Amino acid sequence: VIHKQTNMRILILIPFLSLLFTVHTVNAQNTPALWKHSCNCGAMEMMLLDTNQNVYIFNDGSNSNGISGMIKLSPSGGQYFNNSYLPAGYTAMQFNNSIYKNGNIYIAGNVSNASQSQYNHLCLLKIDTLGNLINQLVIDTVETTRLIGIKSQPFYSYGLHIDQSNNIHTSFIKVNSGLSIYSFLKFDSILNLIAQFHDTLGFGVYPGPCYYLPNGTVYYAGPG
Repeated sequence: VIHKQTNMRILILIPFLSLLFTVHTVNAQNTPALWKHSCNCGAMEMMLLDTNQNVYIFNDGSNSNGISGMIKLSPSGGQYFNNSYLPAGYTAMQFNNSIYKNGNIYIAGNVSNASQSQYNHLCLLKIDTLGNLINQLVIDTVETTRLIGIKSQPFYSYGLHIDQSNNIHTSFIKVNSGLSIYSFLKFDSILNLIAQFHDTLGFGVYPGPCYYLPNGTVYYAGPG
């Protein structure tokens, strides 16, 4: 009896197994092969798309030269350029956020030079679609207005926003002796600092994401 029940269960399952196999096969056959770009670019950190469907890829520097850079690909996969924008005096760069607007690419990241004990300094870049660097700013320290006299290095951009007046907003975490501070900076279009806000979170904590509204309001998440 046990053998008969087992056989019956197998017979019942066979049509369903065949259906699953058939669906999987059909999906695989109908998947189009578009294009594939291969190069020694390193690991990808971000991707960005412009209004002409060109793709911008930001790599982390794990390639042959060990330097982070940005690659532009056409909609068909052809490479336009592969450029590095590492500032003078720094040996490593990480990309955190990017925005395409009005023909330009705005990037927030951080740069380091271990030999000089310079780590995770906030870096803002403005690049045109031809790959030309228009403007670049490295912020090695920012004074926290809520903690007068205490300065800290910026670390890892949590948000990037371009408002209707082309002002640039970025948010990031700063750590000073274990104290975490969620900071917000506002720059004009040529990267002059015009406003800042700092929220002290506490020791050993990290904030969540933030969201910028068109009217200038920022929502952000923190611990607790």
